[in-house]
Amino acid sequence: MSLTHSRVIYTTIYAVVSSVDYHGPASGFSILRVTGEGLDREVKLFGRIKPVAVGDRLEAFGMWHEVEGERGFNAFEIKKVQEVACL
Repeated sequence: MSLTHSRVIYTTIYAVVSSVDYHGPASGFSILRVTGEGLDREVKLFGRIKPVAVGDRLEAFGMWHEVEGERGFNAFEIKKVQEVACL
């Protein structure tokens, strides 16, 4: 008998919301399309955040996944972040 263990890697991404595909106002569960730092194309971001709008800058902690050939990010925590001005 052989057991296969897959290694799960958790990471943080920084992204900007390009569209809101779904947002449940009561639960905050959202499906967002985002672009950002280190992302080679727009990806779907799944997680809970209240409220959310196009243009919001986010920090999301979670893991990458692929469903039906489309790459997405399951976030355990999503926070809005502000741009830091350089002095």
